[in-house]
Amino acid sequence: MKQTTVPPALHSYRSRKPQSIRGVHKINVHVNGDPDKTSFQQRIDVLREELTQLNLYDHPLRIVEICNEIQALRTEIRGERL
Repeated sequence: MKQTTVPPALHSYRSRKPQSIRGVHKINVHVNGDPDKTSFQQRIDVLREELTQLNLYDHPLRIVEICNEIQALRTEIRGERL
């Protein structure tokens, strides 16, 4: 029986096209030395790392939660309001 691999969740978050994790460049939000924004960026990095550990079939709800958290943090960094 052929074993199939499950695609990591990070691919779905970053784009609709499947990509190699090695080939994807990290997208940073400009923090300009602001300590509050740097803390947001660190939280985003932690969430991204968690995304690399999850797979689509076992943790779909947590993946959606992480993506929403990242989007909310980016919105706060930019100073935009929902």
